[in-house]
Amino acid sequence: FRGFGGDYMKEVGMHLSIHYQKLAFMGVVAVLANLRTISKNLNFCKKDILSFKPDVIILIDYAGFNMRIARFAKEKGLK
Repeated sequence: FRGFGGDYMKEVGMHLSIHYQKLAFMGVVAVLANLRTISKNLNFCKKDILSFKPDVIILIDYAGFNMRIARFAKEKGLK
């Protein structure tokens, strides 16, 4: 397994591409202040998916981020 996650996922053997703490912004002000970082992380995720070529993509939590990744995966013909 490979993905964006936290310590528990890493403990059970998942390769972390990015730790979730680098993705977590709470509140409107924090999100607006970090739009560039959020965009970079979204683009990194897309590139990581294309280079890793996973058989399946499992999306958990982070609805706004994951809906964009789901749309991207569907456009690319991924499951």
